[in-house]
Amino acid sequence: MKTILLTAFGKFGNYPVNSTELVARKLSNSVMSGHRIRSFVFPCEIPHVNRGLTLMWECAQHREIVGIISLGLASDKKGLCIETCAHNLIRSKYCSWIPEGTRVDSLLPYGEELLLDLAPWNLHRFCQRAQANQIPVEFSEEPGGFCCNHLMFQVRSAQIQYGFFSKVPFVYIHTPCSQESVPDMHEFVAQGKTIMSVDTVIQALALLLAD
Repeated sequence: MKTILLTAFGKFGNYPVNSTELVARKLSNSVMSGHRIRSFVFPCEIPHVNRGLTLMWECAQHREIVGIISLGLASDKKGLCIETCAHNLIRSKYCSWIPEGTRVDSLLPYGEELLLDLAPWNLHRFCQRAQANQIPVEFSEEPGGFCCNHLMFQVRSAQIQYGFFSKVPFVYIHTPCSQESVPDMHEFVAQGKTIMSVDTVIQALALLLAD
């Protein structure tokens, strides 16, 4: 069966839980829109290893994987946010062992932008389906500077460097917080921020993968 590698991150900062991890755990080994979901949850930190190569190795070992969907949590998002690029730059208050201003890849130019190849996903159709189901979707050129951008940059670099890997479609989607991921939902909403349920994110993923 065709398989999707779904990645998410664990908790970080003051968030009780990362809602993307809840999505990944709930979908693990399930079947969605004709695809088996293989979940992969990373610690929410800048890694010592190349996670892009880790995912590409998974794809090489399991040829039934036909795409990678990566999820990240961003409390400022008003809807599902499809990232269009990644930058060779680490800048986040959540960085621990590595200083801000460090390059993701020391061999590539500081701050270099890599455009993600989103063509295989038919995102126009997805946006139409999401709109029909009242699920807000937006696009972003600002992926941040923490582990989400780090993963995007490493995956895209691996796609560019290794021919086989470029054939595995990759998309990165930031999600708003779910109710479970905020300490006080009422205070959070009062600040003008958006809550999106885990089930809504799952519904959106089903729409993305539907024929």
